[in-house]
Amino acid sequence: MRVKGGVPREVKNTQREAQAKSSDNGGAQEDSADGNALQNIQEYSTDETDEMEEALMESSSLRDAVSADGVFVHLEALQAVSDANGDSRASGTSAYDASVDYVVRTLQEAGYDPEVQLVSFMLHTVLGPSELAVEGGTIFLEDELVETGFTVVGNSGSGSSTAVGQSVEGGCDQSYFSDFVAGNIALVNDGPCERTDAVFNAQDAGASGVIFYELPDYVTLEPEGVDVPVMHVFIADVGELSGETFSMIANKTIVPVTEANVIVDAGNIGGEQIVMAGAHLDSVPGSPGINDDGTGCSALLEIAIQMANLGVTTKQTVRLAWFAAEEVAVIGSADYLTGLPDEEVARIAAYLNFDMMGSPNYIRAVVAANLNITGEDAIAQIFYDYFDSQNLPHVTLTMPSDAASDANPFQAIDIPTGSIFTGHEFPKTEAWAELFGGTVGEHCDPCYHQACDTVDKINKEILEEMSDAASHAILTLANMEDPQATLAS
Repeated sequence: MRVKGGVPREVKNTQREAQAKSSDNGGAQEDSADGNALQNIQEYSTDETDEMEEALMESSSLRDAVSADGVFVHLEALQAVSDANGDSRASGTSAYDASVDYVVRTLQEAGYDPEVQLVSFMLHTVLGPSELAVEGGTIFLEDELVETGFTVVGNSGSGSSTAVGQSVEGGCDQSYFSDFVAGNIALVNDGPCERTDAVFNAQDAGASGVIFYELPDYVTLEPEGVDVPVMHVFIADVGELSGETFSMIANKTIVPVTEANVIVDAGNIGGEQIVMAGAHLDSVPGSPGINDDGTGCSALLEIAIQMANLGVTTKQTVRLAWFAAEEVAVIGSADYLTGLPDEEVARIAAYLNFDMMGSPNYIRAVVAANLNITGEDAIAQIFYDYFDSQNLPHVTLTMPSDAASDANPFQAIDIPTGSIFTGHEFPKTEAWAELFGGTVGEHCDPCYHQACDTVDKINKEILEEMSDAASHAILTLANMEDPQATLAS
């Protein structure tokens, strides 16, 4: 999962017996719990109760069969793939190819005939260490979360620049660059726009490089059109160094890459409608990507295996997807949809995205896209109902508008989506700790996008709970007589 602009926002607490107190959420805006909203979620008509009980019965065998131990078999296999191939399963690596091979082989052993869909794109590849320094002053440290730490941002241009740094507030349109001196390096702080737009504006103004600072999160740019080196200083206020001479070297290149999505149909292969569920199979460079997103991939793989073992039948087609290059720029899922005939796209009733389901300092969250797409509230309600039925407290998070996930391409064509999530780089609040336990102030996943995102960090209890919730939601949607009509009602 990639979050480019801010942290998720908690919008509601749906615990059965307690309401969370408002507290600092590391930058997230947190609404006070709404008792009426809580009551509306918990109280159901007789018909609704009967429908929920029927859905729980229909998913019970699959939920019983899908266990954390079973999911862990796949997580350990992905860990072994990473260990044997440079400690990362990132796009463009042999480990990514080996991850695809594992998923395909495991599905075939379960009796499936998976489709391997090739995806071609241009990949920015690191050649060696990059450098950033102020002439006669600070030498910044690459990939170090210290005051002088920096990183080359995702999809930065390559090359070098030695020039005067000039502070620019936000950089959201050309007016911000009215007095910018061509050839300077733009020092850009956070603004109310896409970071790629700020870089394009800087390039148009003649900037020879861009250094972002005072941002709340990591930066990834759009995959094409950035020609200058772009870096992100984590903590230091480089805007105070405006007028100093900076030297920057982005030691990377761009290479063509062909990778693969893996797609398989389960349940009723010829169903009138399709209920899709997916996860991204790649990691970020330098990380095994076991929580992000080996957990989502492994849960779906175990769900597929147990559906086959149990002979599960559904009213609609269940289509499971392991997507390429989400961490690059949400490429695999977008390419998949682009390649589908219109009539096949029209069959997709919903898409469920499973990304990060075993965070060590976890929360139990239902993700709300907040895009006003018909059907998304109904999908979220399926998760609420399930967690309530198991007496599991949960919260609802609205992700930032520029959060990048494989749900994005589906949302772009108004296919309703849903997701559950156990948290990444934002710190656990006191309210969350009251609900879920854990350590206040520590990140939900302290190893997010790092080399320590390994199998030994996964919380097996929350992984099993979230895998069961995924199983239930998939079957609940796939067993509707007309999912598209039901979600629209």
